[in-house]
Amino acid sequence: MFTCSDATQQEMIEDIREQNLDGLVVASCSPKLHLFTFREVAKRAGLNPYRYNQVNVREQCSWTHTDDRAGATEKAVRLVRAGVARTALTEPLEPIVIDTVPKVLVVGAGIAGLRAAIGLADLGISVLLAEKSAAPGGWVAGFNKMYPHDKTGRLLIKQLVDEVKRRENITLFTDAELVAKSGSVGNFQVNKNIRQISN
Repeated sequence: MFTCSDATQQEMIEDIREQNLDGLVVASCSPKLHLFTFREVAKRAGLNPYRYNQVNVREQCSWTHTDDRAGATEKAVRLVRAGVARTALTEPLEPIVIDTVPKVLVVGAGIAGLRAAIGLADLGISVLLAEKSAAPGGWVAGFNKMYPHDKTGRLLIKQLVDEVKRRENITLFTDAELVAKSGSVGNFQVNKNIRQISN
């Protein structure tokens, strides 16, 4: 009745182990609800958690085709067959561990870039802040009084730049040109032509 219940999960784990199965297909509700639940079931049963697929026969069949039970059943059978085929053909993913460099490059020292750099620095992350212009601030630096605080853009940017300068883990570059990037998440390499102005 409830595939996601603890008792049913335990039954699934026992069946997987007893029958030496190599994949898991669950035909029930939307994977949005229980993707991680059933990945954990697969893992506890000794399967690769990425050899699991969920077939949504609730929203895509039983709830959608209430006026056509036979058609809904036929559609559900086809969806389950497709889920089984997909699982059988899936090459299991293997989790990898990536050594990351706890450093962030923020491109653009307008108001958003300045605030992002300050927020990241306050989390303890080293920040390289690169601006293509000779000075930080972007468009906002040229604005007159702004709602709701009546501060000028120049004053607002000055306050943010002062905050940036107070943080030792932010390095601000101006006249910065990003010329190349390579690498992957957690380990990017960036080539640039820059002039350092602070920290």
